[in-house]
Amino acid sequence: MQNSLGSKISLENVDIIKYLIITFSIFSAVLTILINSNLLILLSNDGILNPRTLIRINLAQKNTLIFTIVLVCCYFLATHKSFKSFIPQSEKSQNIILVIIPLFYFIIIAEILLRISPQLSTNELLEQSVAYDTSPISRHKLIENDHDVIFINNKLKKEIKIKIRDGYRGEYFPKVKEENEIRMFVMGGSQVFDQEALLNEDWPHIIQKNLQQKNFSTIRVINAGVPGHSTFDSFARILSEIRLFSPDYIILCHTHNEFLNYRNMSISQTPLKIMPSLSSSTYDDYSISLIEKTAEKSQIYLRLKYFGELMDIKIRNKQKMSRGLKEFVTDGAYEQMKLNINMFIDLCQRIDAKPILLTQASAVTPGNFNSSTIKNYLKRSPLGMDARTYYKSFNKADSLIKEIASNRDVLFLDLSNTHSGNLDYFVDAVHFSHKGSYAIAQSVSDYLEEILNLEQ
Repeated sequence: MQNSLGSKISLENVDIIKYLIITFSIFSAVLTILINSNLLILLSNDGILNPRTLIRINLAQKNTLIFTIVLVCCYFLATHKSFKSFIPQSEKSQNIILVIIPLFYFIIIAEILLRISPQLSTNELLEQSVAYDTSPISRHKLIENDHDVIFINNKLKKEIKIKIRDGYRGEYFPKVKEENEIRMFVMGGSQVFDQEALLNEDWPHIIQKNLQQKNFSTIRVINAGVPGHSTFDSFARILSEIRLFSPDYIILCHTHNEFLNYRNMSISQTPLKIMPSLSSSTYDDYSISLIEKTAEKSQIYLRLKYFGELMDIKIRNKQKMSRGLKEFVTDGAYEQMKLNINMFIDLCQRIDAKPILLTQASAVTPGNFNSSTIKNYLKRSPLGMDARTYYKSFNKADSLIKEIASNRDVLFLDLSNTHSGNLDYFVDAVHFSHKGSYAIAQSVSDYLEEILNLEQ
């Protein structure tokens, strides 16, 4: 009697396994049809899918189709009379199999779908990020070891986007200046570093190429920009290192980070108290074990790992988007900026380098106050300024830089006047697009060509 009942249970569970397999096969086949760019483009915010996403959609579709074929094959195997012999006889074991099959199925499908818009693993995050180290005289510095920042191109292949050598963007340069070399350093924050530019397309590098094509073959232009740096940091770097490299010209281009670092400065909120600094190397902050590296191959694991962090980011972004933008730049901040620039000029003249002041171009002008790109950037920015305040603050800083250049009789180029407000030149309020990098480089190259011709 018991054997008869056991056989009945086995038969029922085998049938359930078959039904599960054929059901999942049908579901996967439907999913294969639904995973296509024409349908998924309807879910995008701007109605556009970038080439990388299109490739990932195609891969997901192919993988789902392959999985469907495997399931169909499994179904035909399950209908074979010998299939029952592979099923354990105990009811408990059979019930475990009935739980494992759908669990396995949904894990595979989830992995396939999540890879359409993947979460970066720790290694991928480090590969695609600029590496920083602590510094005793500035908020941080670029890592001194060789470091290549990777980006994923439109064919989902890895390419080098940025090379960092000895703490500067670009290839190594000889520390001892060569004979007849004209050496220029361009100093600033992320706009000078040109974080969106691909390899050898940052605007200081383009300036060098432009001038060399104009028969200034001995010119060397070094990108000394560091994201997050302000005039404080640039002055300290010249004093502690760059002066030793015998610069002939030092170009300074700062404004945005002046507001970011000490816009609220006052006698009680001094730069010593309010300026941020890095407490440890960015690589030290993201060290993980081999087991965790292996686990991070799974998109499900990555989503679970960063779930709390992602939720926290979403909440903070929502709060930022709904907050009132009431911040402004104090008079003390402008005074500090004025002092820093004058000290920069004094230091350059002390080391026999010619200082060149540039105003910083920005996308924010009255005609662009309602641009969604600018509004979203300023909403998320820690600055806490609306577009009108940001524009007025930049104008005041531009006037300050012009006044200093005039009073100190130093070289000056007003990039803000000629390039601000052209949305084609920017990816947000202050960082350049590919077109913007080339436009800025051309203007600075033309200006430097005039100076170099006069001094020859």
